Amino acid sequence: MIKFEKSKGFTLIELLVSLAIVGTILLAFFKIIDSTNRMNVKNDRDIKALNIAQSEIENLRSQIKEKADNNERELFVYDNSLDSNDKKIEISFDKKNEYFRIYEDADIKYKICLDIKREMVKEDTFNDYIYTINITVQLEDKYFSKKITEINNVKILGIGKNQSS
Repeated sequence: MIKFEKSKGFTLIELLVSLAIVGTILLAFFKIIDSTNRMNVKNDRDIKALNIAQSEIENLRSQIKEKADNNERELFVYDNSLDSNDKKIEISFDKKNEYFRIYEDADIKYKICLDIKREMVKEDTFNDYIYTINITVQLEDKYFSKKITEINNVKILGIGKNQSS
């Protein structure tokens, strides 16, 4: 196309080329935004898995420390999934315990595998168990995150009984 000297404005080809360039730039920009949003969701769910693992360990630590009699010490966790009829689960020692947790603000289901071993510690003035906790938390729906969060070899010493009394 020939552009006349007195004509003002753009030709049809110039307009189409500029629209194609702007469209390509906008498409790339929206792909970056979508990718960033997906990464934020994935990271948020991974952080929630770590929070669940830490809160389970703190829950067990408080139960271990508050019970004075080490022979009668029973530990419990809570399964708040919709599939569970019994929300309170007694922990079996020296065996893997699996249960589910639904995070408070969404219907995100986490699978928790808890392994607790206990070993008797006997000293001259002290007698109690030392608990070794291994916990694994992972998202049941692996679409957003395939990461497995593990906290291993957390050792908690019971309150202890003074044998001299």
